[in-house]
Amino acid sequence: MVLMVKFDELDLKILNQILEDHSMKYKELAKELNVPETTVYERLRKFKSNNIIQGTTPKLNLQELGYGVTAFILIEIKSGQQLIPLAQELTKHKNITNVYETSGTLNDILVMGKFKEVKQIGELINKLHEDERVDKAFSLIAYTTLKEELNPFPLEKSDF
Repeated sequence: MVLMVKFDELDLKILNQILEDHSMKYKELAKELNVPETTVYERLRKFKSNNIIQGTTPKLNLQELGYGVTAFILIEIKSGQQLIPLAQELTKHKNITNVYETSGTLNDILVMGKFKEVKQIGELINKLHEDERVDKAFSLIAYTTLKEELNPFPLEKSDF
Protein backbone atom coordinates (compact mmCIF):
# COMPACT_ATOMS: atom_id res chain seq x y z
CA MET A 1 0.00 0.00 0.00
CA VAL A 2 1.34 3.40 -0.98
CA LEU A 3 0.88 6.13 1.61
CA MET A 4 -0.75 9.09 -0.14
CA VAL A 5 -0.45 11.54 2.77
CA LYS A 6 2.89 13.21 3.47
CA PHE A 7 3.75 13.45 7.17
CA ASP A 8 5.93 16.00 8.89
CA GLU A 9 7.13 16.20 12.50
CA LEU A 10 4.01 18.07 13.62
CA ASP A 11 1.77 15.38 12.10
CA LEU A 12 3.65 12.73 14.06
CA LYS A 13 3.39 14.74 17.27
CA ILE A 14 -0.36 15.20 16.80
CA LEU A 15 -0.95 11.52 16.03
CA ASN A 16 1.18 10.34 18.96
CA GLN A 17 -0.53 12.77 21.32
CA ILE A 18 -4.03 11.58 20.38
CA LEU A 19 -2.90 7.96 20.63
CA GLU A 20 -1.87 8.71 24.19
CA ASP A 21 -5.05 10.65 25.02
CA HIS A 22 -7.78 10.45 22.37
CA SER A 23 -10.14 12.63 24.41
CA MET A 24 -7.91 15.69 24.17
CA LYS A 25 -9.69 18.74 22.71
CA TYR A 26 -8.25 20.79 19.82
CA LYS A 27 -7.47 23.66 22.17
CA GLU A 28 -5.60 21.43 24.64
CA LEU A 29 -3.71 19.70 21.86
CA ALA A 30 -2.73 23.03 20.28
CA LYS A 31 -1.50 24.32 23.61
CA GLU A 32 0.45 21.13 24.32
CA LEU A 33 2.16 21.32 20.91
CA ASN A 34 2.49 25.13 20.88
CA VAL A 35 0.65 25.59 17.56
CA PRO A 36 -2.56 27.41 16.59
CA GLU A 37 -5.81 25.55 17.21
CA THR A 38 -6.72 25.89 13.50
CA THR A 39 -3.54 24.03 12.57
CA VAL A 40 -4.52 21.10 14.80
CA TYR A 41 -8.06 21.16 13.42
CA GLU A 42 -6.86 21.12 9.78
CA ARG A 43 -4.32 18.35 10.39
CA LEU A 44 -6.91 16.15 12.13
CA ARG A 45 -9.42 16.87 9.35
CA LYS A 46 -6.76 15.76 6.83
CA PHE A 47 -6.14 12.55 8.79
CA LYS A 48 -9.86 11.77 8.93
CA SER A 49 -10.51 12.53 5.25
CA ASN A 50 -7.57 10.29 4.27
CA ASN A 51 -8.78 7.48 6.54
CA ILE A 52 -5.69 7.71 8.77
CA ILE A 53 -7.95 8.30 11.78
CA GLN A 54 -11.04 6.12 11.88
CA GLY A 55 -13.49 7.19 14.56
CA THR A 56 -12.86 8.22 18.14
CA THR A 57 -13.88 5.19 20.15
CA PRO A 58 -12.91 5.02 23.82
CA LYS A 59 -10.71 2.11 24.87
CA LEU A 60 -12.74 -0.06 27.23
CA ASN A 61 -11.22 -2.31 29.85
CA LEU A 62 -13.17 -5.43 28.87
CA GLN A 63 -11.69 -7.38 31.78
CA GLU A 64 -13.35 -4.96 34.21
CA LEU A 65 -16.63 -5.33 32.30
CA GLY A 66 -16.58 -9.08 32.83
CA TYR A 67 -15.07 -10.14 29.51
CA GLY A 68 -12.00 -11.74 31.04
CA VAL A 69 -11.53 -14.65 28.64
CA THR A 70 -9.62 -14.04 25.40
CA ALA A 71 -9.85 -16.74 22.76
CA PHE A 72 -8.31 -17.28 19.36
CA ILE A 73 -10.20 -19.58 17.02
CA LEU A 74 -8.56 -21.14 13.97
CA ILE A 75 -11.01 -22.21 11.30
CA GLU A 76 -10.29 -24.41 8.30
CA ILE A 77 -12.80 -24.23 5.46
CA LYS A 78 -13.79 -27.35 3.51
CA SER A 79 -12.40 -27.64 0.01
CA GLY A 80 -14.56 -25.81 -2.50
CA GLN A 81 -16.23 -23.58 0.09
CA GLN A 82 -16.03 -19.80 0.01
CA LEU A 83 -14.07 -18.33 2.90
CA ILE A 84 -15.23 -14.70 2.77
CA PRO A 85 -18.97 -15.23 3.49
CA LEU A 86 -18.18 -17.09 6.72
CA ALA A 87 -15.53 -14.54 7.71
CA GLN A 88 -18.05 -11.73 7.15
CA GLU A 89 -20.63 -13.54 9.30
CA LEU A 90 -18.06 -13.86 12.08
CA THR A 91 -17.46 -10.10 12.04
CA LYS A 92 -21.06 -9.68 13.21
CA HIS A 93 -20.73 -12.00 16.22
CA LYS A 94 -20.99 -10.01 19.45
CA ASN A 95 -17.90 -11.47 21.08
CA ILE A 96 -15.60 -11.49 18.05
CA THR A 97 -13.22 -8.52 18.01
CA ASN A 98 -10.89 -9.40 15.12
CA VAL A 99 -11.28 -11.54 11.99
CA TYR A 100 -8.37 -12.38 9.69
CA GLU A 101 -8.02 -14.36 6.48
CA THR A 102 -4.81 -16.33 6.93
CA SER A 103 -2.45 -18.63 5.09
CA GLY A 104 -0.86 -21.71 6.54
CA THR A 105 -1.33 -25.43 6.79
CA LEU A 106 -4.05 -25.61 9.46
CA ASN A 107 -6.38 -22.68 8.99
CA ASP A 108 -8.07 -20.23 6.69
CA ILE A 109 -9.65 -17.85 9.20
CA LEU A 110 -8.31 -16.63 12.53
CA VAL A 111 -10.65 -14.86 14.91
CA MET A 112 -10.05 -13.27 18.26
CA GLY A 113 -12.82 -12.79 20.75
CA LYS A 114 -13.57 -11.61 24.26
CA PHE A 115 -15.87 -13.76 26.36
CA LYS A 116 -17.28 -13.80 29.86
CA GLU A 117 -17.06 -17.59 30.20
CA VAL A 118 -15.16 -20.43 28.54
CA LYS A 119 -18.56 -22.05 27.97
CA GLN A 120 -19.36 -19.34 25.40
CA ILE A 121 -16.27 -20.29 23.40
CA GLY A 122 -17.38 -23.93 23.40
CA GLU A 123 -20.81 -22.90 22.13
CA LEU A 124 -19.23 -20.94 19.27
CA ILE A 125 -16.89 -23.84 18.39
CA ASN A 126 -19.85 -26.26 18.38
CA LYS A 127 -21.79 -23.92 16.11
CA LEU A 128 -18.80 -23.74 13.77
CA HIS A 129 -18.52 -27.55 13.69
CA GLU A 130 -22.19 -27.70 12.65
CA ASP A 131 -21.58 -25.28 9.76
CA GLU A 132 -21.32 -27.25 6.50
CA ARG A 133 -18.55 -24.93 5.24
CA VAL A 134 -16.22 -25.66 8.17
CA ASP A 135 -13.84 -28.60 8.11
CA LYS A 136 -12.12 -27.91 11.46
CA ALA A 137 -12.22 -25.33 14.21
CA PHE A 138 -9.71 -25.08 17.05
CA SER A 139 -9.63 -22.70 19.98
CA LEU A 140 -6.73 -21.31 21.95
CA ILE A 141 -7.49 -19.60 25.23
CA ALA A 142 -5.12 -16.94 26.55
CA TYR A 143 -4.60 -17.30 30.28
CA THR A 144 -2.53 -14.12 30.60
CA THR A 145 -2.52 -10.98 28.47
CA LEU A 146 0.91 -9.36 28.47
CA LYS A 147 0.16 -6.72 25.83
CA GLU A 148 -2.94 -5.92 23.85
CA GLU A 149 -2.75 -2.84 21.68
CA LEU A 150 -4.27 -2.16 18.33
CA ASN A 151 -1.75 0.60 17.64
CA PRO A 152 1.92 -0.36 18.31
CA PHE A 153 3.13 3.22 18.65
CA PRO A 154 4.55 5.87 19.03
CA LEU A 155 4.96 6.73 15.37
CA GLU A 156 8.37 7.72 14.08
CA LYS A 157 9.45 9.50 10.91
CA SER A 158 11.06 6.25 9.70
CA ASP A 159 7.59 4.64 9.64
CA PHE A 160 6.89 6.66 6.51
